[in-house]
Amino acid sequence: MNFNADSPIYLQIVRSFESLIDKGAYQDGDPLPSVRETAVSMNVNPNTVARSFQVLVEDGYAISLPKKGYFAKKGGKDIRMEELSIEIHSLLKRGYSKEEIIEVLNKEGK
Repeated sequence: MNFNADSPIYLQIVRSFESLIDKGAYQDGDPLPSVRETAVSMNVNPNTVARSFQVLVEDGYAISLPKKGYFAKKGGKDIRMEELSIEIHSLLKRGYSKEEIIEVLNKEGK
């Protein structure tokens, strides 16, 4: 993995695993590499990897089973898109315009 300064390392690890899961390299229920194994292979701190895996769980791309590890969960991207759609719909119902939402997204994306 080529780390760049544009994004925190833990997010780069998250995006890498999300991509692998979306592309089918890990099927639903497949074990992900251990935190320690991932840290060694990527030459990063285990705490960074642990944070990344927690984000994968929060984003719906993995589940954590105590004393067993982390496992891939298919549909993470679909779940995230559904949540995003619900949030945007809520903003529109509260009177925000599409243009206002897009303006904020453009500012956040910089």
